[in-house]
Amino acid sequence: MYRYFLFAILICAAAHTVRGERARYSNANRDVFVLPENAALGGADICFARDGVLHSNPAAAPLDSLNKATLSYAGFYANTFSTSMASYMSRVGKNAGIGAGVGYLYVPDIIVTTSLDVTGDGDPIWDPEKLSYTSFSEIAFSIVYGQRILERRGIEVSAGARLHGMRRRLPDDLGYGIGVDAGAVLGLPRRGLRFSLLVDDITTNYIYWGSSYKDISLPRARLGAGWRKEIPYLYGAFTVVYATPDVISDERVWVRWNVEDEKQVLVEEDNAEDLVWSFLYQGRYGLEYFIRNTVALRAGFTRGRFAFGGGLRLFSALSVDFSYALSELDGTYYVSTGYLW
Repeated sequence: MYRYFLFAILICAAAHTVRGERARYSNANRDVFVLPENAALGGADICFARDGVLHSNPAAAPLDSLNKATLSYAGFYANTFSTSMASYMSRVGKNAGIGAGVGYLYVPDIIVTTSLDVTGDGDPIWDPEKLSYTSFSEIAFSIVYGQRILERRGIEVSAGARLHGMRRRLPDDLGYGIGVDAGAVLGLPRRGLRFSLLVDDITTNYIYWGSSYKDISLPRARLGAGWRKEIPYLYGAFTVVYATPDVISDERVWVRWNVEDEKQVLVEEDNAEDLVWSFLYQGRYGLEYFIRNTVALRAGFTRGRFAFGGGLRLFSALSVDFSYALSELDGTYYVSTGYLW
């Protein structure tokens, strides 16, 4: 398996030698491919979450003995666009885990105004009969491998990688992308603690639109921490998770919440106190209470937006999960069903 990922990294590196015009962009689309359990936690769980989609840490793959297959659907901003996903995760032996995932993003009813008449000043004249509509779609897939590389004296260390690709369809163009993510997890099982590092697009993400043009997305890195503890007298287990914003590239536009004006404002770079508050504000926070291994209650927070959700596990094998995330635009809901064995 290591050889396959090494080969994939070499392919990604070779792709950068292709000639043609380049542009850098933020690979933000990957953030919509998240399952309800993590969405309800504000996307904060990069320590415990094990799945085949793009948001989790591949290093967590070998750290649980459960196998799981999941189907999920999400409607963003009152169903303005949607995602559908399938995820699979399995333990291989004692110290390895593999997974795979596929997701479909669909944006319908994009208004095209190129047929509108214009005034002498060049302003368009609104005429619904001359409007046309198009759509945008993206198919994303991923293959995950994780390996426990150390387990002794109450410490465990694992590492993992994820090969991911995409096919992105614009109204007049079609692009294909490939990239590799990498992660690591340090666990202290006796204390219920985990610390993690996740680097998305470690080779940079490459999208090929044709021989004359390609897009390059820079890597981004996040640090995470999590605590999970069974508390018998509360009849369940608590999980607390935190993930930093990207610490190296595209999320380093520092903002903070202005209490007086009730809005986000940019932070002055020479103001150390504001930079700290900004870093905390852009972080992701999540809390889960799993009652008797049957009912889960979840809540999360990131960048001034709250999320919440829950789940139900039936017969220790079937799972149903949902979450709802608030936004300035409109709410987003996620639902999924899964089978565990």
